[in-house]
Order: sequence, then C-alpha cells, then structure tokens
Amino acid sequence: MTQRKGNNKETRTKGGYEYESAYSAAGDIRLDPREARQSRNEVLEEELERRETPRETRERLRREKEKVRTRRHVIIAIAAVIVAAAGVLAALFFIKKAKEAQVPEEGIPVLEIEAQKVSVKELYTYGTHLNMTGTLPAAALEEKEGLRTDLVLYDGGFISVPIIISGNTFTLAEKYNAGLYLDDIPRGTYTMFIRVSQTEPLETETTTESEETEEETESTTIDPKKPQALEKKKEETEPETDPEEEQTDSPDAVRYYRYYALSNESGYPETVYYTMSSFDSRIVIGSETEYPTMQMDISESTDDNVYDVVIDPAHGGKDPGAAGVNGKKEIDYLLPLAQKIKSALEADGVKVALTRESDTENLEIYGDGGRIDKACSVQAKYMLSLHMNDSGKDMEGLEIYASPNIDITFAEMMNDKIQAATNIGDSNNVGKIGHNIYVKALSQADVDSMIADNTAAGLKPYEPVVGSSYHYIIRETGGIVTGAFRDGRNPQEKYNRYCDDNTCLETYILQLGYITSWNDQWIMDENMDKYASAIADSIISVYGEGYPEPETEESTETAG
Repeated sequence: MTQRKGNNKETRTKGGYEYESAYSAAGDIRLDPREARQSRNEVLEEELERRETPRETRERLRREKEKVRTRRHVIIAIAAVIVAAAGVLAALFFIKKAKEAQVPEEGIPVLEIEAQKVSVKELYTYGTHLNMTGTLPAAALEEKEGLRTDLVLYDGGFISVPIIISGNTFTLAEKYNAGLYLDDIPRGTYTMFIRVSQTEPLETETTTESEETEEETESTTIDPKKPQALEKKKEETEPETDPEEEQTDSPDAVRYYRYYALSNESGYPETVYYTMSSFDSRIVIGSETEYPTMQMDISESTDDNVYDVVIDPAHGGKDPGAAGVNGKKEIDYLLPLAQKIKSALEADGVKVALTRESDTENLEIYGDGGRIDKACSVQAKYMLSLHMNDSGKDMEGLEIYASPNIDITFAEMMNDKIQAATNIGDSNNVGKIGHNIYVKALSQADVDSMIADNTAAGLKPYEPVVGSSYHYIIRETGGIVTGAFRDGRNPQEKYNRYCDDNTCLETYILQLGYITSWNDQWIMDENMDKYASAIADSIISVYGEGYPEPETEESTETAG
C-alpha cells in the first residue's frame, strides 16, 4: 500500500484501488471511509428530520391559502369603501353643480326654470338673422288673456323677440331672413330661454283698459317682422322667483314669468356666425351651459378670412355669357362692374370677396375652389350674382331674383336705388312678387325631370325639394335653408361641401337689364359707375342696421 499526502488529503492504495482519506479541519486527524460514511449519514438524518411530512405540507399550504383569501377579502372591502366614498363625493359634486347652475355668474339674479323643456328642431342663420323652430311643452301653451311668449337672451338683463306659435310648434319668424338680428347684440355670454309672461289684475282691484295699454315689457323687444338693430337694456331687479311676480306700471296689475330651457335637437350642437365687420364679433350658439339650456357666446372675431359680402361676376373663361346687340358680351361688363362695387364697399369698411378675379379664369360651379365653394368658404352674409339678361323677344328692364320665402324689403330697396341712379326701366317680364322682384321655385315637374335625368345618366338621383329655388346659385349657397342638394352622393360629379351648412348666404341674382335690348345695353355702357354706387349703397344702407324698419307699430302680441 502506498501513501501520498498533500492539501489535507491522503491517497491510499489498497487492493489495487485508490481512495482518499481527509484530514479533519481541526487538525491532522484522519477519517477512514467508514467514519466518513457515518458522518454523511448523520447529516442526512438531520436533514430528513427537518423535512415536512405530507400532512405537514398540506397543513402549511392550507394556512397560506387562508392568508391569501383573507388578504383578498380585505382588499375587496377596502375597494368597496373607496368606491362608495367616490360615489358619495360624486353625488355631492353634482348636487353642488346643480345648485351652482342656478347662478351662471356672480351677481346675476337667479332664474327659476320649469321642469319641462322646449325642443328646438331647426336652427339656422340666413344673412344676418337667426331663426329657429321647435315644439313647446303643454304648460307653455295655456290660452289666457294677457299671455305673451318670447325667446329671451339672459345675462342679468334681457333681450327678447316674440315667437310665432301655431298649435304646439313655434318659430321666430316665418321668413328665412327675419327673426333675431344678430350683429349688434353686445358681446358677452347669454343663456337662452322661452319666457312666458302673464299679466293679471290684482284680485282686490279692477284694472282699467287705459291702464292695461300703459304696461311695458321689462326687456328689449324685437318684432320678427322688423329686423332692426337691438338696443340692449339691463334690468336691475332683485333675484327672481318661480313663478316670478313683478308689479307692473299699473298699480292694479301684476306680471308673472315662467322660463323654459331650450333642448337643442337640431343636429347642429354648435353654430358659429360672424357678424358684419363693423361689429367684428364671433357668435357661437351651443348646447353647453351652466343652465340646462342653450347658450350664445359673443366675443371679438380674430379670423381674417371672414368677409361681409361676396360679389359674383357670372360667366368667365370659356363662357362669355350672352352677346349684346352692339357686339359686346356679358363678360365685358360683369367683372369691371364687380370691381367697382368692391371698391365702393371697401371705402366704407365692408369686406368684399370676388368669386373670380379675371376674365380668363374658368370657374367651375361645384367642387373645391368652385363658384359655390369660394362664396361659402368666407363666412359672408350676402352674395350678389351679377348678370345681364337676354331674350329673343322684345324684353327689357331690371330684374332681381331672390329665394322663395324671404322678406323682400332689401331686394326692393336695391331695385329702387339702381333705378333712381341709372334710369333703367321696369322689367316687362311676368311673375313679379314685388317691384321688379322675382322668385322662381322648383315645381314637381322640375323635380321629376331632374330625377329622370340623373337616372338616365347612371347617377344616384339627388333629392331636390319642391318649392326650393330653381337657381342653383341661390339654392346651393343657402345650405339647409334653401334646399341645397348637391351632396356628393355621386363621386364622379363635383359637389357642394357646404350643402348641409346651417349658416347660410342670403343670395340675390341681379339681372341688370337685357343685353339684347338696345336701350338697356346703352344704359349699362353709360352708367356703370352709377350701377356700382347704387348697389354698394344698398349694402351700406343696411350695414350694421338690419333691414330698413317698416312703417308699422311694434307689436307685442304673440301670433297664434
């Protein structure tokens, strides 16, 4: 047997086999293999003693699962408490907001609002006027003597316009270009209501007829047939109660008020209107308000791409228009006249856009950059499309074409100014609805013909409305008001992207005499500057003032 020593190990050879005998760490004590095995066995026994039995393992796992379940229940309970607390806080928040909603601004008297709401079904601007239609709740339709119903704008004071009631429906005005004149309403934020006022005699005394006639409304009132400028009057009253009770000028009568919120169901949650630039305001009519009603917010306009008037010199490019008896064509007159009108208006501060700037420009009717698109994109209020008429017959005279269902006061004033300045005669055409004022509407036969033409051309038929304007320039610039229908349903055709707009141009076609009449063409040749001045003066006459006030007394009665 041989022995090798080193590194606390001893290698022994016995029976041809080698094995190592380790020294103890404490000294030079050798362990033979049997002792080493015994030591290892002791270690294993100790390890086995420390190991769990299957039963102990199951018990330990059960306890751990129980701890997990307990923690989960605690977390769920805490979450439930948090959710409940959040619900309570949310309820308190909404209760607080509901109470705050009764006072939109500090210092403004509270209005008590009825539970029922007024439904606004249509909402639009045409020219410079706002109109709306809708339905009234039954409580607002009581038929009592002395009852009056208005649309009011409220900011501590009132601006009001009487509404027209038929059955359970209402409108601000029967004509598109009447209603509430917007431009000179002072800047600020207004909440909008339908107000029902009732004047009743005191029970202890009788009211004489003379005393009743002396009663005045405590708000600025606008007759929808008289779209003149507003003069806002602030009411200095104590906070009002519901129903409001107020002593009238008569000591023997008392006036009660009820206010109904407006629910905007028009499909236009926000309507943006720009006033004429002399007022330079931006008006947003929206549905979000501290009261549960519609709101009108009026602020300074900062948009430079907004114009007051669009002048459209018709034809142009490859379309020279009709030829006159002296060889000149419409194209020779219309752009120079448009430029003169533009200059005259701009001298008075009116912002004017032209649909074309040159006679070589081939201007499409529809599509981006087309005649309709250029007119509607600048947020103008008025559009004048300039033409000269032609006919193979012995026709002559001035004609102005307007949309169906509008107040023609402005059109007649423009006609009178042009005639006074140029001596152009009356038209001998038939079908006038006023002094040289014409309206041409689509008949059922026209609509059927349009649909048949669309079908024959393989197009999806459009949906023209019987009674809307026959003239595309009036119809398509008037959006939803005048029945625009070129809505893009046929991709192969250019369309009117403003077809569904509810802020609409008030458009007129000016047929400034017959180019096929020697007399009419001579008048145009000799009086172009006078034409321009008269047309510009017509716009300036109503610039910032609404239409001229008719010679009638202001009515305070509700039409039924």
